[in-house]
Amino acid sequence: TADAVGSGAGTCASAVGSPAISPSPTFTTPSTGVGCDESAIPLLQTEGSATPVTGNGGVIDKVANFEGSIGYAVLGDLRTRQVGVFERAATVSDDTYWAPIQRADGNTPSTSTTYDDPNIGGLSGLLNSGPKGSSCTSANPRNLPGGSDPTSADWSPVSAVSSTSGYGLCTLTYMLVWDDYSGPYSAPGNDQAAEERKARTVKDYLAAILDPSLGLGQASLQAADYAALPAGTRAIALDGAGKVGWQKSAGGGGGNGDTGGGSGGGSGGGSGGNQPPPAKPSNAFTAAKPRVEKGKILVTVQVPGAGNVRASATAKSKGRSVALGSAASTRSSGGTIVLRLTPSAAAKKLLRKGSLKATVLVTFTPNGGEGNTKPLTITLKKGKY
Repeated sequence: TADAVGSGAGTCASAVGSPAISPSPTFTTPSTGVGCDESAIPLLQTEGSATPVTGNGGVIDKVANFEGSIGYAVLGDLRTRQVGVFERAATVSDDTYWAPIQRADGNTPSTSTTYDDPNIGGLSGLLNSGPKGSSCTSANPRNLPGGSDPTSADWSPVSAVSSTSGYGLCTLTYMLVWDDYSGPYSAPGNDQAAEERKARTVKDYLAAILDPSLGLGQASLQAADYAALPAGTRAIALDGAGKVGWQKSAGGGGGNGDTGGGSGGGSGGGSGGNQPPPAKPSNAFTAAKPRVEKGKILVTVQVPGAGNVRASATAKSKGRSVALGSAASTRSSGGTIVLRLTPSAAAKKLLRKGSLKATVLVTFTPNGGEGNTKPLTITLKKGKY
């Protein structure tokens, strides 16, 4: 399962003309010396290409260049994307600015006469030399999930907007991380020791941006036009970060599933000699014949326990293999999984010309076990996928 770590770095002030979300906190190499070479990280999906991320840049540029326009953007992005455009010198009057928001008072619509700026310092924050930081220090998100593990619960109802005590467009920043990285990254051929080190890097990175005692991420937010997390929300996020591990179900290699810590157990004791290694979990599974539904290849898989299931479809065209689509899912227990393979651009192009006989490789890798792959076939009709 994946833990939704509430607010990876801080709270954001969303301004009319500019909201604010978190910068990229610097990761410091942990004392264990564990890090990772990003160039060596294998791609889970090799088809397609990455899309560059520009944050709110496009919106900011439009508002800056078109008179009379209004937009929403991150406060931190707003200052750095159009330097000097939304700020001004103390002696200059300017009609390009971020707008204050009427404070909520429990009435619909609000009858409050108080208007809050997205930045701390009020009007002085509009100046080039004004104070940095979002006006979200008093924002307390409502509807936080409870239970034994709130990080894996539904966070969609959580909101900090319409605050009665401060700026009304504050939001959280989220990160999605695995609580057990051995599931999605234990595919055959992967360097398991390297993958475990990468998982430890994720854990240490989360600690760096969330733990205020380290003086790193939370301490750097105001200077980047963000606000630190409220204590209650931060505690939930830190608890989620603490759950990140490796082969947690196996109980070894990481001291109770904590990557990089402890020895995870020993062999034998006293005069009993070495104990036999525990039996590996079953990787047996069943998969129904693939079918096409609403433009996607559907593969139904039945697995015996927790683990990762992935499927990839290929076809031959003019002597070369063409990737048609892929999908993956991670289970915390046994059951039925339906994988939906979205067609690649190459697949659509080929199917406009004629039918294809595709091979679908389905692999189940149980947590702490070895992967098992089964080939399936399906004929894709012209224009039907």
